[in-house]
Amino acid sequence: MDFFKKLFNPRNVAVIGATKNRMKVGYMVMNNIVACGFTLNEGKKIYPVNPNPNYKGKKMLGFPFHQKVQDIPTQVDLATIVVPSHAVISAIEECGEANIPAAVIITAGFKEAGGKYIDLQAELVRLAKRANLRFVGPNSMGIYSSMDPNNPLHAGMGFMTPIPGEISIISQSGTFGTFLCTYLHKVRHFVSSGNEASLKAEDYLEFFGQDDGTKVIAIFIEGLRDAERFKNLASEITKKKPIVVLKTGTTKAGGKAAASHTASIAGKNEVYEGIYKQTGVLKAEMITEFLFLVKAAKDLPYPKGKKVGIMSGGGGYAVYMADACEKGGLEVVPISKELETSISELLPYYWSRNNPVDTVATFSFDVFPKILKQMLASDEFDIIMTQSLEMRTFIDLYRPLNKAMDQVSLFRDFIGEIEKSLVKQQIRIIKRYKKPVILIDPKYPSSSPAFELYDEEGMIICPLPEDAVKIVVKLHQYQQYLNRII
Repeated sequence: MDFFKKLFNPRNVAVIGATKNRMKVGYMVMNNIVACGFTLNEGKKIYPVNPNPNYKGKKMLGFPFHQKVQDIPTQVDLATIVVPSHAVISAIEECGEANIPAAVIITAGFKEAGGKYIDLQAELVRLAKRANLRFVGPNSMGIYSSMDPNNPLHAGMGFMTPIPGEISIISQSGTFGTFLCTYLHKVRHFVSSGNEASLKAEDYLEFFGQDDGTKVIAIFIEGLRDAERFKNLASEITKKKPIVVLKTGTTKAGGKAAASHTASIAGKNEVYEGIYKQTGVLKAEMITEFLFLVKAAKDLPYPKGKKVGIMSGGGGYAVYMADACEKGGLEVVPISKELETSISELLPYYWSRNNPVDTVATFSFDVFPKILKQMLASDEFDIIMTQSLEMRTFIDLYRPLNKAMDQVSLFRDFIGEIEKSLVKQQIRIIKRYKKPVILIDPKYPSSSPAFELYDEEGMIICPLPEDAVKIVVKLHQYQQYLNRII
């Protein structure tokens, strides 16, 4: 634990290969550390290191350059290395002489490149072990951590500034990992593990499992180095928090690509499937499912059963939602006479009087939260699926030819006030009842004040009913797994 605290929450960071050239990775890494707020804490320091004599006595982003690591006046916890591959060896030797315990090696051109570069990585590992130094990478895009939420650390590439959160991410793809950080937005830790020459995915998994600030672990893998250790760790961690995995390299072509990307061994799909089933790991099949499942695993109450209540503003979409639920393994149960009677007081006489509840395109928008409350209060459903109450996006599609009356602005103002009130009511009701509610909206995640509010309050929105069904079915399976082992 102490080592990982220094890796993810260091006091002092050296950037070996820092440069004032904005087209170089060394500039991006320095900029990211400063931009994310790491140095707003006066007790934390960043030290750019570059032997170029032109930088002697100069500053970068307000921080003085050092010619070598040994010139740094204080003990450094973490070195971020962004020099060419042939210079990484000497950088590691310098770190060893300075007793630096941890490093992030962003440089590529090691085992994944094949040939003589396999030996170069082996030499890197040998020297690091001799120096008692453990490192991320090589071929990594870096790390992010909000272990200190007031002064997060982003020692890596990519222009992202996540909000401190409770999701920790392990990714063997740097590009995909930064995409995850951007989409999931609220992140505890992120590590682009690269070639995993020193620290492995299993090492990060063990730490995230012990970290009280991590509520969900999201893993994007091409292949595991130690499947047995992963299984043993996962079986303990999933008792306390969910693990969501998306694995690539499941085809012959994908396996070859994984080997050339991060030198991963993809492994047999049957082995991974067996691990998931034995340990309760949640497996996603697609990127969109992965993203929704990670968010839902953190914010959604787990379903106790498979009975779903559906509410929709129109009959056709209600039928579509019902089909999706039943095809996906949920039970679209009929509503009781008591619930039918109470809902009938809010809707016209010609409503469907069954589940799905079709609100027959009523313009009495306030009935939506009222009906939702009745359905949540009922013991008839384990899960509720309904539409979001975001409406402003529709106004952007309204393009009248006669612009004299400025109808777009009038409608936007009118709808905006209604939408704000309804969305807040809907959120309050959902939070009051401890049942999973998934909102369906094909417009999500368009830019919209309502969607921003939903996201801020931890509401789960899926563009399609099929997305929602996959999520709740897998969360129900996870709940069943917990019921068996605890």
